Amino acid sequence: MRQWYRRLIKDPKFSHEQLDQIDLKYNLYLEALEHRQLINMDKDISPTYRLKSQIEDIFAQQIGLEAVVLLKDMRQFSAFV
Repeated sequence: MRQWYRRLIKDPKFSHEQLDQIDLKYNLYLEALEHRQLINMDKDISPTYRLKSQIEDIFAQQIGLEAVVLLKDMRQFSAFV
C-alpha cells in the first residue's frame, strides 16, 4: 500500500482535494492496521477490516488493473488479510 500511496500522490491528474482524500484514506488505513494488531479481528464482521479492505480496493483501482489483480492474489494468503 505504501508504494501505491506514493504513486498516487505523485500523479498530476489528482486535484488538491483529491490528494487530501488520498492522504486521509491512507492515514485511516494505517490506523486500521494498528487497530488490527491490538485486537483479534474477525475479517467477516469487523468494521476495521472492512475499512482496510475498502481503502485497499480504492487505491488498487486508482493504480490500475495490474494492482487490482495483485491485490486479489495477495488476499488469497491469510497473512495478508
